[in-house]
Amino acid sequence: MPKVQIFDDLTSLPDSYMNLFEEAAAGSFYCSFSWFDNLSKTVADSGDRLRLYGLASDGGGTSALALLVTRRATPEGERMAERELDGYSTMYTTLYSPVLRPTGIRPEEAAACFATAIASESPAWEVARFDSMDGESPFFPAFADALGQAGMVVQTYFHFGNAFEEFETPSIEDYLKKRPSNLRNTLKRKGKKLGELGKIRCDIITGGEGLEATIAAYETVYAASWKDPEPYPDFTRGLVLGAARDGCLRMGVIYADDTPIAAQIWIVAGGAATIFKLAYDEDYKKSSAGSILTLRLMEHVVEVDEVREVDFGRGDDHYKFDWLAQRRERWGIVAFNPWTIRGGLGALKNVGGRALKTMLGRTTQRTSPTS
Repeated sequence: MPKVQIFDDLTSLPDSYMNLFEEAAAGSFYCSFSWFDNLSKTVADSGDRLRLYGLASDGGGTSALALLVTRRATPEGERMAERELDGYSTMYTTLYSPVLRPTGIRPEEAAACFATAIASESPAWEVARFDSMDGESPFFPAFADALGQAGMVVQTYFHFGNAFEEFETPSIEDYLKKRPSNLRNTLKRKGKKLGELGKIRCDIITGGEGLEATIAAYETVYAASWKDPEPYPDFTRGLVLGAARDGCLRMGVIYADDTPIAAQIWIVAGGAATIFKLAYDEDYKKSSAGSILTLRLMEHVVEVDEVREVDFGRGDDHYKFDWLAQRRERWGIVAFNPWTIRGGLGALKNVGGRALKTMLGRTTQRTSPTS
C-alpha cells in the first residue's frame, strides 16, 4: 500500500517527486513542475495555500508514485472561512489531473489513496472541488467513487467543452482536405492578400535568443487586440519561459514591415499540441492574419513535431470546430463532508434531502463522523 505524504510547498518536495514531475511531463505539460510552479507564482490569490498529497512506495519518499496538487482557499479577512480543498486548476487550465508515474501505480489505486487521505484528515475538509478533468480517464470515475466510499457526498458535473482532432498521418494537405470549404477559401484568398500589407514575415520560436523579442511582440499584439487585460499579468510570461525550458513552446508571430500583427502560443508535449493563446491587432482584422498564423503553426506541429492530436483549450466557440472537428468534455467533482455543518448544508442544497438521507444511510455503514 503506498505511503501518503503531505507537503506545503513545491520547492520542498524530495528529489523523487521532482523526478516524478519529469517523467509525467513527457506525456503532458500540464503535469509538469513548470506548469504548477508558474501557477503558484503568478495566479495564486490572497489566502491560497498549496497542499500536495504524495504517494510513495516507502515512508522516506525515495520512490514517488503520484502527486495530487491542491490548494486550500481561504478568503482574506474571513476567520470562519469554509475549509475547502480545491484541485489546483485555474481559468488558464485546460486539463487538470494527478501527476502519475507512468508505470508506477494504477490510476484507480492512486484515486483511492488520495480520496481516503482527503476524507480522513482532521480537522475535516468541509468541501473538496476538482474541475477541468477528463471525465473519460480511468482516474476520474475512480476518484469520484472513492470519495463517496470514504463518506463524502459527491456530485460530478460538466465543466467545459474542448475542440480537438486526432491525426492519422503527419500531413497538412490531408488536414486541409477535411476543413470546411469556407475556411479553406478564406485561407487561400487572405493568404494571397496578406502581402499587400507590406513585407510579411512569420516567425515560429521554441526558445533561444529570440524569445524575449517574441514575448514583447506578443504583448504588443495583445494590447492592440479585442481582448481584456489579463487578470494575472505575469502568467503568460511565466508560461512561455517554462514551456521553452521544457522544450514544449511553439510561439508564432506574423510581422508586416516589422510590425507584429498576430501572435499565438501553442504548447506541445507527449505527441499532442494545445492552441493556448491567440491574439491579433484589431487594425488588421480584415487581413485574417490570425487565421494565416494558425495555419502556419498547424503545419509546424503536424509535419515537424508530428503530433497525434491538436486541441483548442477551453470552450465550445463555434470557430474552433472549423479548425478541429472533434469534441470532448472536461468535468468536475464536488464532494461535501456531511458530518460538518457547511458540508451538510452544501450537500442538502446540491443533492436534496431525500438523496442526502439515502447517501448518509450508506456511508454510516462504513464511516464514522469526523469532528
